[in-house]
Amino acid sequence: MSRAPKARKAEKTQTGPFRGRTMLWIVLVGLAATAVLLLLTAFEPELRGQDEAGPHALSRSADGYGGLVALTKSLGIPVLISRAPLPKDAEDGLLVLTPDERTDGKALAEVQFAGPRLIVLPKWRAIPDFSHRGWVKKYGPVEPERLPRSVLSQLGKGSVVSQRKAPARPALRRADIPGQPAFWIPGRIDNLQTLAGPQWRPILLDETGAIVLARKDHSQTYVLTDPDLFNTQGLRSPGTAQSAMAILNILRANEGPVIFDVTIQGYKRGHNLLRLAFEPPFVGATFCALVAALLMGLHALARFGPPLANQRALALGKQALVDNTAGLIRMAGRQHRMAERYALLCRAAVAKAVGAPRDLSDPELNTLLDRLSAQAGQPAGITPLLDEARRAGNPGDLMTVARKLYDWKREMTRERH
Repeated sequence: MSRAPKARKAEKTQTGPFRGRTMLWIVLVGLAATAVLLLLTAFEPELRGQDEAGPHALSRSADGYGGLVALTKSLGIPVLISRAPLPKDAEDGLLVLTPDERTDGKALAEVQFAGPRLIVLPKWRAIPDFSHRGWVKKYGPVEPERLPRSVLSQLGKGSVVSQRKAPARPALRRADIPGQPAFWIPGRIDNLQTLAGPQWRPILLDETGAIVLARKDHSQTYVLTDPDLFNTQGLRSPGTAQSAMAILNILRANEGPVIFDVTIQGYKRGHNLLRLAFEPPFVGATFCALVAALLMGLHALARFGPPLANQRALALGKQALVDNTAGLIRMAGRQHRMAERYALLCRAAVAKAVGAPRDLSDPELNTLLDRLSAQAGQPAGITPLLDEARRAGNPGDLMTVARKLYDWKREMTRERH
């Protein structure tokens, strides 16, 4: 008799390959990983470009314009990095386009803006620096005659782009103020790039009279010839940073924001149904669905006993009689009166399973089952359970004692889930 409790305890712990707490953690980790995956899938376009080098506003590399974005924000000028098409009637501010050698001419032409737009010409070829994520190494200048066709089409016929062969510190001055001395002197610039052409009206000139910033006739299209006046490599010089801010202030319309377009580099935000589920106004419905799923999970954890099978809408025969009787008892509010009878049924089932003698009286049978319960490691025998069933005063008490009786009967008869 002394070995029976150990055997039953060992059998109780071997009901599955994992403990309940382990399975709970597995489910929670799986749900968290799924939620993170859905969020990353929905907002992946917003995360692209942060560590990718290149001449765009999201890049922190030497040829990128992330430094100009940070500088502009620090001076209190509103900044917008555009990942989607702008409204056709938008005209406040300044749209900055930074094409490179791989820019698609069609994508560049599709960018519409009613206000002033500034095109920063490309100048450098760069290769990734594999020792530092997001950095680049200078490979060499892009020859003016090999500028992308998408950029040349924006310049028009007769436009000539040229480069100096030696480093220089150009002295910039306003072209619309004759006789004005040099006003901005940026830092050293390698291969200073300038523009010439009959359809261009100069805005800024260098000390030789070459165009650095110009406006195209009968349009609001401006061209900055040298990207080193804007990119992170050039902004390491205070003089270049001052020149860059002066250029932005000259071109901004109505003191509006500076808009950096990154759609031409492929960082366009597309339509995403999954993203809509996490943005207003649909995020409320998503939250309600998650709460409903959580409540369903909690309800499933609280269930005991085998799941009910699908039944007919209108039961037949004895089942209909049982359902009607149960409905009458429920309407009368006397469900708790059934607790003692359910306890007696459980006692009879256990007595039959353990082979208890049939001629035992109720107290003797209770005493026998209490002793067997203690040997099996049960926290309570049938006697306290019968007392609790007799004291049940509402449906909540009925469910509590019914759960205890069900667990006790299952362990005493060695039933399985």
